[in-house]
Amino acid sequence: MKRMGIEELLRKVGISDLYPTQKRIVEEGLIEKGNFVLAAPTASGKTLAAELVINEELNKGGKVLYLVPLRALAYEKFEEFNKIFPEYKIRVSIGDYDSSEEPLGRYDLIIMTYEKFDSVQRHRSSWLSKISLIVLDEVHYVGDPYRGPTLEIAVSKFLYDNSTARRIALSATITNLEDIARWLNAKPIRVDWRPVPLKVGIYFDGTIIFPDGSSELLRGDNSPLPIIRKSLE
Repeated sequence: MKRMGIEELLRKVGISDLYPTQKRIVEEGLIEKGNFVLAAPTASGKTLAAELVINEELNKGGKVLYLVPLRALAYEKFEEFNKIFPEYKIRVSIGDYDSSEEPLGRYDLIIMTYEKFDSVQRHRSSWLSKISLIVLDEVHYVGDPYRGPTLEIAVSKFLYDNSTARRIALSATITNLEDIARWLNAKPIRVDWRPVPLKVGIYFDGTIIFPDGSSELLRGDNSPLPIIRKSLE
């Protein structure tokens, strides 16, 4: 199967230059090997950073497991990955009634919700031993009081059984980056760059007041619509 390089992948996703987020991963030498936890703002390019690693793993003949917290996100990733990696066999597995004996081992890239992954782990599905890269999207869910313990136990069990598998984790809101990195035996990487600068201010009586003392008057009534429009500019 033809090997896809970084430049070709970027063309497929419509990007001409790497964002600082992806450059950091490349500069750290983490595309070809190693484990990392990436904390970066929304829309800063975390998913593409993961796709660069996924591409490298698939090029080497590896098998990838991509975990997400929500079914809708699983389908979104399924459509996205099919466009980027059409030459590979990709499967989304989230159903409550999916058989654990289903031949998922035939697929190169498998997308699952956290709960489905836990179910597959408890059934000791043999194909899990073939996974060479596991990706934990929205890994901050491990701190959720309801879903977190299940995710932590399932991932810990997987890594105990598959100690050589690469692991990467992504989050925009993680606060305990170093703790998560220690848990996954991975390198913590925090990138604060964002494509659109974030300004914080307090809205009061038609005016946004910023920490530096400057302010901005919003035209219109006191409804939330002018604030929303301004936030999206």
